[in-house]
Amino acid sequence: MIKKERKIPIIILQYEALLRRIPANHPKRPHILEELAKSKAGFNGEKSLDYQLSSIDQKKYHIFHDLRLSSEDRNFQIDSLIASKNLFIVLEVKNISGTLYFDEKFSQLIRTKNGEETGFADPYLQVGRQEALLRNFILQHKITCPPIKGFIVNSNPSTIIKPTSKMIRNGTKIIHSAALPLELKNLETNHQTPLLSDKELKKVSSIL
Repeated sequence: MIKKERKIPIIILQYEALLRRIPANHPKRPHILEELAKSKAGFNGEKSLDYQLSSIDQKKYHIFHDLRLSSEDRNFQIDSLIASKNLFIVLEVKNISGTLYFDEKFSQLIRTKNGEETGFADPYLQVGRQEALLRNFILQHKITCPPIKGFIVNSNPSTIIKPTSKMIRNGTKIIHSAALPLELKNLETNHQTPLLSDKELKKVSSIL
């Protein structure tokens, strides 16, 4: 069941409000429009994931969208979290078009589109940080922490992901969103032992 709905990010509302208030010839307007387009692309990517999540067992999982938490005085954000008594699954959603290559040596994501290369922060490192902080967050509340698995989910079906020697790093795997239901089934098969009671899962859900 969905415990926390996905809402329009406040940054999108802020950009839209700003554009309504500044002159059409304002020198910052192109930059604001660019940032708004990026924010909307990210949000649309997250929304497209909802269709895939609708096909999973809603009774077994608690689903949280756009979590903003704090652990060890460090704030962190999770696009979507799927929680069960057996394991927690962190989803980092990307909506990046073009051809993607993950450079392991320099820990960066390289996108090639229209003959141009653009560098992005390594999402593997991002998910690893989210997993570590989420684990600490749960343990701080004196609750057993089940295994945490991570997926980098690309929501753009036309994106080409170039394979590298390590497509799975530290348990985190990159997939297209259409593969998510099957990946969840595989995880269910490999993690059949409940580590949380119904009461503990309910407590975690309330805290989140």
